[in-house]
Amino acid sequence: MARFEIVVEEVEPPTDGPQADPTSSGIPLSSILERTGGKYIWHVEPPQHLRENWRRTSVAIGDSNLADVARSATIPVSLEHLSARDPATTRVRVRFEITYATADEARAATAARANLQLP
Repeated sequence: MARFEIVVEEVEPPTDGPQADPTSSGIPLSSILERTGGKYIWHVEPPQHLRENWRRTSVAIGDSNLADVARSATIPVSLEHLSARDPATTRVRVRFEITYATADEARAATAARANLQLP
């Protein structure tokens, strides 16, 4: 069975200039708290392409828990570990990770993502 994990990491504020990467600058914690009404739980809406990837992977490896995640329109993400941080200056990035229990699961997941059939 695969392990699905949500990782919330604090990131440095964006730098100015031509080398600045807006995709790595994260989201201001204050913006998230405005959306959640000040609660340190955020219901993230994963993009459809990720949910489809998780669905195909769940079928390929026969993982009903991952299938449930793929069907979810939102995924609750705890931000409690950031409650002591200053929301005005703290920026975060959320990523989803899947760890496979066996090498066979990892191969099947890779094949599913590539839309390949395993022999």
